[in-house]
Amino acid sequence: MAERTVRVLLVGRATPATAALRAAGGRPRLRLIGPVPPEALGSGLGAPVDVVLLTPGIDDLTEAILTLRRVEPRARVLVQGPPEASELVHAVLAAGGCGVVPADLDPASLRDALVRAAAGELVLGDRELHALVVGIAEARSRRAAASASLTARELEVLQGLSDGLGTGEIAERLGISPGTVQSHVKNVLAKLGVHSKVEAVRLAWREGLVAIPA
Repeated sequence: MAERTVRVLLVGRATPATAALRAAGGRPRLRLIGPVPPEALGSGLGAPVDVVLLTPGIDDLTEAILTLRRVEPRARVLVQGPPEASELVHAVLAAGGCGVVPADLDPASLRDALVRAAAGELVLGDRELHALVVGIAEARSRRAAASASLTARELEVLQGLSDGLGTGEIAERLGISPGTVQSHVKNVLAKLGVHSKVEAVRLAWREGLVAIPA
């Protein structure tokens, strides 16, 4: 039987731990590819990989993860950063990542995290996992209250955003002015506690507030 190899793409910059991984042995064997700059992701990965490791210093982690999920949906995405930062953990998981590990993690522990990620596990420490569960429960409660506060018109505007319509197109669909649409969008963002239309649509899809385009 052929030896299993976990293919790992490094995105960002090399770290002492990733450099040590190249020289380390162990089973399963790791094949490290890269590092490549984040801006290269949009053109595809070039070859199938099992895990993508995003190293510190990437400006927009969420955008990088979303791009990776689009170009290689089967790859697991692991982020190096402070796992005790709950906002980072939530952002990574919400975008489709599988976990966060410390940037200064020793090579052996980093290897273990990469293998666990490739196996489909959620890669978080016990403390971070507990905080995540508590945070999810609290966030769901807040979102349920916020969702219930949306008016029928605001839901129609949100559906328009979900359908990929611009302000003018939503205004034409609903028979209202573009300025009114913009006002409704601001209200939707504020009520849902998000900062962009994209975040609002993703949340609406997860919560079943609007229909997902076919």
